[in-house]
Amino acid sequence: IRRLQNVVCVVEVAPPEGEATPRRTAPSAAILRTALSLVGLDLNDELSGETLREVLRCLHAKLPSGRSEGVEIDVPEDGVSLQELADAASSVELHPIEPARSFVVVSLAEAEHIRAYIHRSVACGEQRCCISLRAVGLHDGAVDVGPGFTPCPAGFQAVAAEQACRFLDCHTGSFRASQLAHLKRLFEGVDPEALAAWWERARDCRRRSPLPRQRLPIGPFFLTDQQLCVHHAET
Repeated sequence: IRRLQNVVCVVEVAPPEGEATPRRTAPSAAILRTALSLVGLDLNDELSGETLREVLRCLHAKLPSGRSEGVEIDVPEDGVSLQELADAASSVELHPIEPARSFVVVSLAEAEHIRAYIHRSVACGEQRCCISLRAVGLHDGAVDVGPGFTPCPAGFQAVAAEQACRFLDCHTGSFRASQLAHLKRLFEGVDPEALAAWWERARDCRRRSPLPRQRLPIGPFFLTDQQLCVHHAET
């Protein structure tokens, strides 16, 4: 008998369309440094092919020809130095965040009522319904969208919020380098050891893998950039 995976529902509340929504972004140098640490590269490496695309995913960016979600960075796909990538990244807004946008975890019962409200708003043409009901792990995320809802810039906040929910739910399954990079952006400035202690206490309350966190896919999240470099050197 296998236990069904937890269902985590999130309501994304967008600022009303037309209202001022100031944005803030993180310094591109800090984001790039974390991305390189997670992928196991340093500033002397050359990027091309899948390695370049993996670093771009950590930046929540894409090539001009890319179809994925993210900020477009104009660099050649056949090869680029990290300095050239750093220069290109410094000219765009990486990880844009709208402080007025909120993400709220709700119960399944609350999600049912919110979905009914969205359907009623669509039927009545209520443009002030600026919410989206999301399910963590669902492709494209959105279960239902209100008529007045506008997506977040480059989709970063929605992607990062999903990874935060997986972290809070003590998910021990697969975490890609890009997903860990988004988590590190959210918890920037928080002591990794304190995060690890909280996560392990929370995991003890749930039916999760008892393996040491260092052997789990989320393990690199609890390491500093310097520790990540040592980790990759040893492996």
